[in-house]
Amino acid sequence: MPIMAIYRSSDVDAETFNRYRAEVPIEPVPTGAIFHQAAFGKDGLLVIDIWDSEAELQAFNEARVYPAMRKMGLTPIEPEVLQLHELWTAPDARKYNVPAPLPQSVSA
Repeated sequence: MPIMAIYRSSDVDAETFNRYRAEVPIEPVPTGAIFHQAAFGKDGLLVIDIWDSEAELQAFNEARVYPAMRKMGLTPIEPEVLQLHELWTAPDARKYNVPAPLPQSVSA
């Protein structure tokens, strides 16, 4: 059954997140990943992911996410995991994909 993973952190700003994304690119798409979004608000980072299963989420976290965070000197963020109740996506949603910008310290 699909799950939603919610990550929150007041310790991760946009530049730190961009450095993290350069360290852990989304390609190739991880097995079981369905949806990913990240935003910043008054309380800091908010990430919402949808996965096929909690086991696939944990495998990705253990293999790619947590090692990269530790390498960057960040404490891994444990997600709140919920059973997905509903997911709706517009047929043309891909046209709204927004890649994280490269960090200032990395040139294209």
